[in-house]
Amino acid sequence: MTKNTKFKLTFLTFSLFFKISVICSQNTYEPKIFPPDPNVQLMNKFIEQPVSLNSGLANVSIPIYTIGLDGLQLPLNLDYFTGGVRVNEIASEVGLGWTLNLGGSISRAVRSNPDDLDGGYMNTIYTVAQARAGVENVEFNNDLQYLDQRDYEPDVFTFNCSSFSGKFYFDKEQNEFIQVPKTDAKIRYSRNSAGQIISWILTDDKGNQYFFGQTEDLSRTQIERSSSTISRSYTDTGIVGGASNIADHIITWYLMEVKTVASNKVSFFYTESAEYSDVIKTEQSFLYKGILVNNDQGQELSSGFLQRIIKNTSVSRIETKNEQILIAQSSQSRLDATNAKSLEYVTVLNNKGSQIKKFKFNYGYFSSLENTNETRISNPEQYKYRLKLLSLNELNTENTAVKTTSFTYENSFLPNRNSNAQDAWGFYNGKSNVTLIPDLAQITKINRSFLANRNIDEDLSKAFILKSMKLPTGGTVEYEYESNRVGLIENKSYPENFDQKESKALYFTPLVPDPGPEGNGNLNFDNYYRQNFTIQNVTGPVAITVNIEGCSNTPVPSLDCHFFLKIKGITNPGYTQNIYSGQFTLNLPDGEYYVEATKNGSPVSNYAFTSSLFWNEKMLSPEGGERVGGLRIAKVTLKEANQPDIVKQFKYINPALGVTSGRMYQYPVFFEANYKGNEDVGSFKATSSSIVQTSLTANTPVSYQYAAVLMPSSKDSKLNGKIEYEYATNFSSLENTGVYRTISLDKTEKNIGWLEGKLLHEKTFAYDNDNKTYNLIEETINNYEILDPKSIPNFGVLFEHRGVYQALAGGPAEVNFYRFAFYPLFTGRHKMTWSLNKKYLTNGPVEQLTNYQYKTETDLLKSQKEKTSLANEETETKYYYAPDAEMSTEPFINELKTANIVSTPLVVQTFKAGVKLSEQKTVYDKSAATSGLLLPKTVYANKGLAAINVNLDKKITFNQYDTNGNILQYTLESGVPVSIIWGYTKTQPIAKIENATIPQITTALGVSDLSALNETNLTAINNLRNNSTFVNAMITTYTFIPGVGISTRTDPKGDTTTFTYDTFGRLEFVKDKNGNILSENQYNYKP
Repeated sequence: MTKNTKFKLTFLTFSLFFKISVICSQNTYEPKIFPPDPNVQLMNKFIEQPVSLNSGLANVSIPIYTIGLDGLQLPLNLDYFTGGVRVNEIASEVGLGWTLNLGGSISRAVRSNPDDLDGGYMNTIYTVAQARAGVENVEFNNDLQYLDQRDYEPDVFTFNCSSFSGKFYFDKEQNEFIQVPKTDAKIRYSRNSAGQIISWILTDDKGNQYFFGQTEDLSRTQIERSSSTISRSYTDTGIVGGASNIADHIITWYLMEVKTVASNKVSFFYTESAEYSDVIKTEQSFLYKGILVNNDQGQELSSGFLQRIIKNTSVSRIETKNEQILIAQSSQSRLDATNAKSLEYVTVLNNKGSQIKKFKFNYGYFSSLENTNETRISNPEQYKYRLKLLSLNELNTENTAVKTTSFTYENSFLPNRNSNAQDAWGFYNGKSNVTLIPDLAQITKINRSFLANRNIDEDLSKAFILKSMKLPTGGTVEYEYESNRVGLIENKSYPENFDQKESKALYFTPLVPDPGPEGNGNLNFDNYYRQNFTIQNVTGPVAITVNIEGCSNTPVPSLDCHFFLKIKGITNPGYTQNIYSGQFTLNLPDGEYYVEATKNGSPVSNYAFTSSLFWNEKMLSPEGGERVGGLRIAKVTLKEANQPDIVKQFKYINPALGVTSGRMYQYPVFFEANYKGNEDVGSFKATSSSIVQTSLTANTPVSYQYAAVLMPSSKDSKLNGKIEYEYATNFSSLENTGVYRTISLDKTEKNIGWLEGKLLHEKTFAYDNDNKTYNLIEETINNYEILDPKSIPNFGVLFEHRGVYQALAGGPAEVNFYRFAFYPLFTGRHKMTWSLNKKYLTNGPVEQLTNYQYKTETDLLKSQKEKTSLANEETETKYYYAPDAEMSTEPFINELKTANIVSTPLVVQTFKAGVKLSEQKTVYDKSAATSGLLLPKTVYANKGLAAINVNLDKKITFNQYDTNGNILQYTLESGVPVSIIWGYTKTQPIAKIENATIPQITTALGVSDLSALNETNLTAINNLRNNSTFVNAMITTYTFIPGVGISTRTDPKGDTTTFTYDTFGRLEFVKDKNGNILSENQYNYKP
């Protein structure tokens, strides 16, 4: 039999490591230890990769390798972010927009002072509650001068590795760290003699431990300390700022090890670059100090810069008992980053040191022709470049053949990273801006040439975005994008928007006058001039510049003016507005107007008057709303030779309203009124970056409540159907309450992104091409609730120093003025509580309702109830875990809780109509039989109403484990023992001997310990088939190519099946005992 298979993808996530699990089927409780026969590597198409439609992002991910150890999966993927490239974005070590998720870390954003230092949030005697009680107290306000010594704000800690991630803060009330959202993971930390946190241990709900900062045995450390920083602001009057007064502290703890429940480890090693000094541009601002009571008057335009010491840290090696992954950097330094190098090779070696995978990354550079216009930054030349991933090669084991995936990008020009040509979200807009302070009507008292056009340009914002991938098969995946659009903005503090606009202008001058009778010196102008114009979809005011002969630049027309000008309404005939010499703005609603000019006196120049009107109009789209920052995926197409294109189109329309379903929590805010306080009338501050949080998640500022995937046919005009989705985006109900502030804008962080984006409703439609209609064939409705909620009202307070004032008579000479914002913390667990599935069949709909109930203060499922419309009976499954009171008398229960093995149910019961149908119970042990490891010892199960009887209901006993957690012997309920021999440094099972015990095998082979055997003993093990002691035993043996797969399997009869692989590790032939080919696989890749 021959298989010819053509593949649609580039890489396979390869893992041949086996999790020992108990199979709870009706027929067997035997553990799955031995792998099935290898098969052809069938791959999913890139077209089928999921899209995060709630955020409009495509999931472009190329699997490189997956580490599998004792059931733990650590995937290494090359991922691309499709939300757009910001102007100031720095490429990672694998190229602009790409990330390779190697290793992990815990990092923190320091607020006020580091929490763990002396006087920090964890240690200070000053509490937020005391600060709130004392803000009206004069003595407290005087104490504010000591804010640099008091920490009222908790730091933000973020942990991230390939298997899980999250955020946590220090809860001062409980004297422990609290997660947002809550999970069942445990957080522990260690301090040095100075009180600094030097390492962390995070334990997931399965008992796997993640060591950050230091290894378990303390032999290796990898941290990043705060660098000495100097902040400077260049103002109209000089340079202000200086070195940071924050004490030295740790800002990043790198992932060092992952220890599984079986005590096997994944170890991470790092390399560091040399330190170097770097200066970057931070923020530009304009402060108008208003009409002041004190002497601090005037205005200030400033540009901020930060000088820091940088050290690059990268993963260089990952090791497990199964493999070693080597990460090699290029020998050449990057053009776009100081002391940085690109990642060039990822090589996977098995535990024998043989290469099983190798990838080569090939680069070029995106280049900008313009130089940076900022001379104060470090190495301005590097801002012209961005590292560009051109292709990824997968090499065979001999490094002689290559499978290549190549990438193309939008060719739109992108300026240097220091450019001011940015929209309000930081994406390229092509504008010639002097600063990044946006041109808003509220910003006055400044030369408007300093203000920036921060409007979106949809085409330019696509600059350098991934356009297509050419796969090793020869096929191509193409991506099309469009700007995000929103129809609802929850918080917007001014009427202007930064949508893409079309500039309009009207120029109004008199006709060329008749020079009049020769020699008299007068010009014969008409007495009346008029010009019509129309304004539609106007955004912002109309700017008007007028020059009239004979007039002074005053708001009141003078009788000396040689013309009187007015704007009059046509749509609204009652509208009349005199216009005069000078520059000013008018707010004109949409409609038709005309400008008229009436002569007064005797003009003497050819340009007796000139009038120019400028305004912007929205560029509308059929789905309405307005453009906001970043991109969303619009279409994905897979093209292959001699095959019809496979197309997916994405729509983000509210199906009931026909308009965009995009929602935004907060519009960017660049302006704060009344900045200096009530005593400074008219003061304000304008900035180049938003002063409020604009997104609830880090990925995109937009959440789409509705989205749809359409699947048109490329062969003809037929449609293949669609899927519609509805997500949770009700921001108004999520907003933190309890913020008490005198800062005019809420600048505090909203930790509520975990509550939005859940799938509420999914509908699947088939398309009837005859009737041109979509027919609903299936839908699922989900409901979520916030469980285990916790709100801390006085969690933190943000203080901002706004000035120094002269005190009243009798008081201190000067008083510091502060504005503040007290804020809470809200966390909990957002869990699905029920799900209703409906299938619309010919004979009518079939419904299945599933209800979920959870344990108190955990993520653990307590029960799951299912009921269908076909059988009007409810089935229920109940789960009991180590933390449950019902399990308190079970063996080693305290050890299970201490190890945080809490998500594995110890008892599972099933019911129908309230009557118990079955029960299964797992008992753990920690003894010589488990080699001192906490592992399952016995599984019991029964059917019916009776409770478990440990004498009658035993299904399997795990008699012996080795020190790696491998099963050496188990006994089934029939009493038949099964022994397992492990080889290849105890990573693969090489023999299964049924109906034989460990002592029988060790005696026959002349060894004292079964663990002493390995693949070199396979001849002796196979010869046991001829040993009379094993006449009733069944012996199956295996050989492996470590990291690739089974190479031979010899069954109890002694017949051997052989599996051969090509140099890419793909199954090529399967042969029987006589060398006959049973199957063949061909892989037709194209150059």
